[in-house]
Amino acid sequence: MKQQLSILIPTYNYACLPLVKELYRQATAIVGLNFEILVAEDGSSDARTMATNEHIKDLSYCRHIVRQENVGRAQIRNILAATARYPWLLFVDSDMKVVVEDFLLRYLNTTEEQRVVYGGNSIGADLMPKGSELKYKYERQAEIFHTPTQRSLSPNSHFNTSNVLIAQTVLERIPFDHRFRTYGYEDVFFGKTLEQAGITVTHIYNPLGFNHYDSNADFLSKTEESLHTLYQFRDELSDLSPIIHCSQQLERWHLGRLFRFTFKLLHPLLRRHLQGRHPSLSLFSLYKLGLYMMQN
Repeated sequence: MKQQLSILIPTYNYACLPLVKELYRQATAIVGLNFEILVAEDGSSDARTMATNEHIKDLSYCRHIVRQENVGRAQIRNILAATARYPWLLFVDSDMKVVVEDFLLRYLNTTEEQRVVYGGNSIGADLMPKGSELKYKYERQAEIFHTPTQRSLSPNSHFNTSNVLIAQTVLERIPFDHRFRTYGYEDVFFGKTLEQAGITVTHIYNPLGFNHYDSNADFLSKTEESLHTLYQFRDELSDLSPIIHCSQQLERWHLGRLFRFTFKLLHPLLRRHLQGRHPSLSLFSLYKLGLYMMQN
């Protein structure tokens, strides 16, 4: 079993003290484990959440790092990795919650050869939150269709940084690409880079739950942000993105102009529907394709 672990939590305007306390509780219960928990505020501006997170430093082996400048989703993880003192790095998103009693043990019991291990996410039996139906449905579908077995069929394409164990030597060699500052695709690109380096992601069942669901409006805004990122790095992500593939197919069939014209007309109706109580994931996929193609 691994005996040294750095738990790294980047956060932005989110109070993650309960998450830290649970991880701390599990870590202190493991005999012989040397651990630390580092929480980094990536340019957070909300005084209330920061005041709550300040109490993280009251726990032994825990640090609360406040950074004035927001450096983005990729670089803040590189900074945390460079600050960590132990050889195994567990990245956890601040708005997640621990849902299994032996969460840390499941990671610590993986082999030394498994240098990148992804545990997955789960919404469990949570009720669909009013006003956040789109995010809830999206994550519910992802949980159903992305079991460890299914993810392992294309291991480096199906993981994200919300719940992943990485050997520090891997990140020293292959850091997260700091060009990815905004929401989306930094993990997709990282997985591709790992594959090119001959490192395969291991998939296990060790989920974290969702402690927060973005509102429909906020989730759509993040989606728009991610599609801008996708377009910006389209050449490097073209072999990984179904959206790029569909876009290329439409252009190949000379239907791109017609699709963009139709989407422009329907855009307000689609957006209104996706912010309603019964959003369709099929229409959400169509919406993402349309937003991507409108950037052409």
